[in-house]
Order: sequence, then structure tokens, then C-alpha cells
Amino acid sequence: MDTNAEAKFSFATLNLWRKAYLGLVMITYLPLGILVVLANFGEGSFPMAVFVGGGLIALPLWTYRAVCVRKLNQLWVLSALKLITGNPVGCLIMLSIGRVTKKEIEAVAV
Repeated sequence: MDTNAEAKFSFATLNLWRKAYLGLVMITYLPLGILVVLANFGEGSFPMAVFVGGGLIALPLWTYRAVCVRKLNQLWVLSALKLITGNPVGCLIMLSIGRVTKKEIEAVAV
């Protein structure tokens, strides 16, 4: 892909519902991850809290990167991950985002 096509793929070029979804993900997961770590600070379960909290912090950042840069394979992995963890609505949302992303990539490639 050339640099002009790469410049088109950013947060600014996302449609409204994908921006809203990313905002919702950031608002819910980031504070939750930080709270998990801070709530267990100094307790015996702190290493596990860092692991779980780190995952809760990394997931929205991974989602943000995959959606904004239009990484199709990462979107499919994220949708499978959401299905495995028992979030079928999140899985359907990620599949829908992947479908739209695939159409955008095909439109740029033509």
C-alpha cells in the first residue's frame, strides 16, 4: 500500500459509529484496568492484579490500533477473542467493523 492510502487510514477518517465504539471501549476498559491494579496495590494478589489489569488496559489500546489502522487480521482475532470470552455482541460489532474495513481496503486497492 502506498503512503497516500496509509494516510487515509486514521482515526479522523473513521465513521461516527466506529468512533463511538472506540470511545465506549476506552471509557469502560481503561478505568476498569487501572482500578483493578490500584485496588490490589500492596496486597498478596498484586502480581495477578497487574496481569489482569494490564490485560484490561492493553485490550482497548489493541482495539484502537486495529480499528484506526484498519488491520483486518487483528480485527478477526479480536472478534474471536470476544466470542471466546463470552461477549457475542462485542463479537458481532467487531465482525461488522471488519466487514466495513475490508470494503475500505478493497476500495483503496482499486
